[in-house]
Amino acid sequence: MVYHKLNRQSDADAALAAVTAAMGDDGAFQYAEIYAQWGNIPKALEWLETAYRMHDPGLLALKVEPMLDPLRQETALQGNRTQAQVSPLSGKLTLEARLNARK
Repeated sequence: MVYHKLNRQSDADAALAAVTAAMGDDGAFQYAEIYAQWGNIPKALEWLETAYRMHDPGLLALKVEPMLDPLRQETALQGNRTQAQVSPLSGKLTLEARLNARK
């Protein structure tokens, strides 16, 4: 993220590619944080969906993680799709409901 803040996007992309190559999908939640901070909302949402499918432990901080704040107003996370839905089997909230719970 530092490279991105320094307007060195090619270095930022290279650093993220190296981490992604080493960690694979195991870093899904962290990749979502990075893309959210970079302003790449579609990519951040894509990685959050991956994190959700993988039961990434980072999702425990979903409601309070400030690095995901750029996603909280995302229209894809609002409306009918984001109503708090609890799975009858697991009792877990959907990803969208968890993100919007912080509002």
